[in-house]
Amino acid sequence: AAAAGPVALRHELEARLRRRGYDVAHTAIPVSTAPPGVASCLADTQELKGAVARTLACGGFPISIGGDHSMAIGSIAAAAEHCAAHHLKLGVLWVDAHSDYNTPASSPSGNIHGMPLAALVGDGYPGLALRSPFALDPENSCSAFAPSTRKRRAGCERRACACSTSTPSQSAGSNERSARS
Repeated sequence: AAAAGPVALRHELEARLRRRGYDVAHTAIPVSTAPPGVASCLADTQELKGAVARTLACGGFPISIGGDHSMAIGSIAAAAEHCAAHHLKLGVLWVDAHSDYNTPASSPSGNIHGMPLAALVGDGYPGLALRSPFALDPENSCSAFAPSTRKRRAGCERRACACSTSTPSQSAGSNERSARS
């Protein structure tokens, strides 16, 4: 049932954009059949990065829907390269209940879905972590995440983000619901 969420969202979004007069092209990105891990994530990331880069090269506005948090590596990497090639600054607002700034060394679980923001600023697995001049500039990026995450990863958000915001009175649960809404 959860897998139907991105499909339903895509159909509704496409319908609304068409009603407003936009040309909408859908590109399905096949998910790697390799076992979960760095190799399959790298394959999926490269596939998505290519699709987003082609959309940007044609003057389009890419919208990526689906997958886990690691898909942001491919879509934002393409945007970062596009901006660098056109001498534009890229800013990212990362809204989540977690910082997603783990590295292989700091991750309690080793799951890549907790590492995309670190990869986008240049930390993490070779091949996934962006390298200058494409890595996000922490001065142009902002992350909003739950206060409990800040306690566990004190110092990480200072390197990854220009700012970090959440209301201390909010619980991680309420933050998670609003961040994912």
